[in-house]
Amino acid sequence: MERLLEIIREKYLLTGLPAGEWEHLKVKGMKFHTRAFDAEGLGHVCVMEAKGFFGLMNMDTLVITPTKRDLPLYSYDRISAMGRETLIVELYDTMNGPCDLGRFDKITASGCGAALAADPSLKDPGPHWYDEVRLPQSMRFEGKKSDASAFEELAVKALEAYLDTDAAPVADAAEKAARNRTYVDALLSNGGVSTDIFKAKFGEEKTAEFYHKVFFGV
Repeated sequence: MERLLEIIREKYLLTGLPAGEWEHLKVKGMKFHTRAFDAEGLGHVCVMEAKGFFGLMNMDTLVITPTKRDLPLYSYDRISAMGRETLIVELYDTMNGPCDLGRFDKITASGCGAALAADPSLKDPGPHWYDEVRLPQSMRFEGKKSDASAFEELAVKALEAYLDTDAAPVADAAEKAARNRTYVDALLSNGGVSTDIFKAKFGEEKTAEFYHKVFFGV
């Protein structure tokens, strides 16, 4: 996680934002540490690190909610649990206009991305509420502990591709904010693995406060 934050710092000034009561959480045997930042010229950045079950499960999450550049919303999850490794990088269309994401095609067409994607068992089957806004450059890989270093390499390449994408400055801030907020509210309404856990622990209103103020900064 620190390596990914450093990659962002190389391009944008990061200023820490208060996370308040959400900085340290304990939910269902997992301890969560959450930090939020303003990335000058980019938008809102949030990182969440979770550990639990006597060290048998570790999860890192990085979310970039762009408000200054017309990029898609970026969501990264890295999970190590019971000897299994998972990497998920998702791009959600919250853009006001088109954006060339060709750099991501180069990642999945070469190196570890191609080798891992060749396994059909790594696909995420079935319909989802977010299918209309999740961009095809999104990627999901699952493997063994021996794949950890390859996943880390891929995570770095994906973040670099995102930050290096040629995206226009946001001209209509209100429209961009509305698109970001629409995605977050849909996530809260439709739920997901992490979202449902937080809602069960804190209730819908408090979870919405967390997502709006700290996690996504909308």
